[in-house]
Amino acid sequence: MSVSRSVRELEGMPQFVQEVLDNQQQVLDLAKQFAYEPSVLFLARRVGFPIALKCALKLKDLAYIHAEGFAAGEFKHGPIAVIDTDLPVFVVVPPKGRDMLHDKAVSNIQGIRARGARTIVLAEEDDQEVAPYADVLIRLPKVQTLLRHDGVITFAMNRQESVRRPQPGFRRQAAGVQPTVRTNARVNAASDR
Repeated sequence: MSVSRSVRELEGMPQFVQEVLDNQQQVLDLAKQFAYEPSVLFLARRVGFPIALKCALKLKDLAYIHAEGFAAGEFKHGPIAVIDTDLPVFVVVPPKGRDMLHDKAVSNIQGIRARGARTIVLAEEDDQEVAPYADVLIRLPKVQTLLRHDGVITFAMNRQESVRRPQPGFRRQAAGVQPTVRTNARVNAASDR
């Protein structure tokens, strides 16, 4: 890959970001749908793995939802244990033609769906192979792998701010239920003395 090609693609990023902005309604609807989920997972391979970690961190920061990012290569060695029915799992799919990574990502998606979780698949706009396995398919512009997800997914996660989840206890207070105050038993015992 030449440096001049990378620079040309980098200069074209505003166009790709605009494509994502033009299709933001899908992301906003998804954010509203998952605003009250107790937990969300992000799964990705190689250069996508730091993006999965960053997305999980953004979701924790902005929406107060428990989120974890995992390396897809480790899926069957731990993360598979936390996959449960209806758990939203975002899968960042590598571009087709990248070693066998694309096929392995499709296999991960099939394993996630077999356990009843909901799959939100982020894939290149021309990737038709993942469509049958995605509950929700978010199409991304086709660019170099290193330019591919960071800006697009970070934008999507930042849009979550517009449907920010209320602080814990808000739903009970809104319903007129007084929040319970949790105390440490040892502290209570010490104050009784």
